[in-house]
Amino acid sequence: PAWVTRDSLQRLRTMRGVTSVEEVQVSERQTYASVPLTNTPAAVSAGFNGSGWTVAVLDSGVDTTHSMLAGSSVAEACYSSVGQSLCPGGVQESTAAGSGQNCDWFIDGCDHGTHVASIAVGTAGTSFGAGMAPGAWLIPMQVFSYSQQSGGIFTDTVDWARGLTRVLALAGPNNVNRIAAVNMSLGGGQS
Repeated sequence: PAWVTRDSLQRLRTMRGVTSVEEVQVSERQTYASVPLTNTPAAVSAGFNGSGWTVAVLDSGVDTTHSMLAGSSVAEACYSSVGQSLCPGGVQESTAAGSGQNCDWFIDGCDHGTHVASIAVGTAGTSFGAGMAPGAWLIPMQVFSYSQQSGGIFTDTVDWARGLTRVLALAGPNNVNRIAAVNMSLGGGQS
């Protein structure tokens, strides 16, 4: 990504060799009602629990040791290229083991990805029921960055695109990882 003035943007769009220019959109985390709206308990009771399928969650990362999610992760990634990186070691991107872990719990919103992943593929806990597809595998992707100015986390289209490109690579030409869904509980941007 690059920051340019309006005049520079106009010149850039007309330059030879430039095929496209897209504005980077910024979003915040978002969660609305899900399980009750889909009548998930009835579907799971009927045997439709996601078994054999995988769900990718592009969010603030996931605590894969959480009791509802332990052992469900099959691949991970982190993309954090704008602002302060939230990837392990401060790198801008990683697909190494542990790279999809949630960001620092002391930063507001870093638990959001774990919350969303639990809704998607969590097994029943002592305080909560199962998620929408408790038999499915999980691919956690951390796609947020930290803003020192606001003291919070945000994500953008650059990191979403990198995450979605990784999902396509993991699916492969024959969807070898049987990826059934990608969850991006994001909102905000321009109104």
